[in-house]
Amino acid sequence: MTQVRSDWNVRDHVALADFVVQSHRGAGVLAAENSLEAFELGWTLGCVPEADVRVDSRGQIVAAHDDPPADAPTIAQVFEVMRSDHRRRLYLDFKDVDVVQLAAMAREANVSGRVVFAATDYALIRRWREFVPDGQTLLWLGGTEAKIEERFRELRDSNFVGITQLQIHTHVIDDRSATFAESDRFLIDKGNEVRSRGILLQTLPYGGSAKQVYWKLMDLGFMSFATDHPQVTWDAVKAYYAEGK
Repeated sequence: MTQVRSDWNVRDHVALADFVVQSHRGAGVLAAENSLEAFELGWTLGCVPEADVRVDSRGQIVAAHDDPPADAPTIAQVFEVMRSDHRRRLYLDFKDVDVVQLAAMAREANVSGRVVFAATDYALIRRWREFVPDGQTLLWLGGTEAKIEERFRELRDSNFVGITQLQIHTHVIDDRSATFAESDRFLIDKGNEVRSRGILLQTLPYGGSAKQVYWKLMDLGFMSFATDHPQVTWDAVKAYYAEGK
């Protein structure tokens, strides 16, 4: 079967140096999730780490996906580490936190322009932009094609206002053949619509991390990845760019 490819390719539009790899929960499988060590490793690998944000029992905003452990770093600590290098960026994945307070902390730490507020609730995205007009945002979408299409209809009604990045979850059925639960045509069409609005199109592929998985997703028009395997992802991206020379 001939592979379907998008007419748009990331190699023609985004320099390798500007390619964004989001390292899930800090550094994916390479370090303890949501730890300062994970964030440091993510930055060292050239990624934009993701920190899950929620409030602990003391009322502090911390980096934790579920119930915060006692040693969970505070977001204030993470922001302080960011300040040591202006190149460092960070995704903030909303779990349970006061958005206004979080936005104020980012502004006070002078990192508001270097964080990407991520959520699946579009109303939260728009609220963040009220308080951080210069901020980046990521809306992530998962579920069936029908569910994603339903979300797209809602976004069209507001002209995608406030969204700077959009992540579509893809689901690998077979690693070797790079077969996905989502159809190639569906992913190409959604990518064309997102990019036409100047929004960065990202995907988190569930169930596979082989080189051919990343290559096919880039052939389908994706321009960024979120991953639990940052080294594997970067190797695949760099090889893909080299292949196109």
